[in-house]
Amino acid sequence: MDVHGSGSQRSDPEAGDPANWPYGNGPQGDVIRIFNFVRLVRDVDTSTGFDELNINDSKSIMVFPSPATDYITMSTSDGFSGISTIQIFNLLGGAVYSDSKELSKSTTINISELKPGIYFLSVQNDGQAYSKKFVVK
Repeated sequence: MDVHGSGSQRSDPEAGDPANWPYGNGPQGDVIRIFNFVRLVRDVDTSTGFDELNINDSKSIMVFPSPATDYITMSTSDGFSGISTIQIFNLLGGAVYSDSKELSKSTTINISELKPGIYFLSVQNDGQAYSKKFVVK
């Protein structure tokens, strides 16, 4: 019986012969997964819980440099029109920056007040969302 979901602690022996464990291991009789040290429950790229949205249309964004210290530059493809909402989120999902403006091909954002860590830039335009991950050092 497999009673565990994502993020749970398992009690696998991780080595040996599965025949030595006919009733499982641990207090719940866990399924034995010898030679299976890691069980991914998400795509590795989305392990932060924030998907980088890839929409198949003519619009795209790039963010550089990463890692960054004082400023990041957001480069946009053609196709963005009207006012866009730009937000930066920390790993806890809290918005640490927000602005609404008409985008140019290259937009510089001051991040000097951000603490070192991983952040996500989100751009909303014409009912679509575009996002990129970047690192502050």
